[in-house]
Amino acid sequence: MNILHQYTFQSLKVNRRRTLFTGMGIVISVAMITAVSVFASSFLDYMERKAVYETGDWELAYSDLNETEIQYLNTDKQVDHTFMVDDLGYAVLPESQNEYKPYWF
Repeated sequence: MNILHQYTFQSLKVNRRRTLFTGMGIVISVAMITAVSVFASSFLDYMERKAVYETGDWELAYSDLNETEIQYLNTDKQVDHTFMVDDLGYAVLPESQNEYKPYWF
């Protein structure tokens, strides 16, 4: 056996209390690192599920497309679903509390 191993074992036998506390410290450190990793992973999963719930399950958004580009996307076999969103503009809100903004977008 190596002289370093012999010295290490001898030191561990002599200082049993310090060895025990060092082992417990290592176990607690590993448990804390594991807990933080699990917490971070579950938090990221929660944020992803929340975003899908609030905004929908979509992967890509285009803006300012012309009619031929829209037709190309609708007929593309790699695209599963498409939908269009358009702003209608402003509408007058008759009973508005704000006199500077008597409209609704």
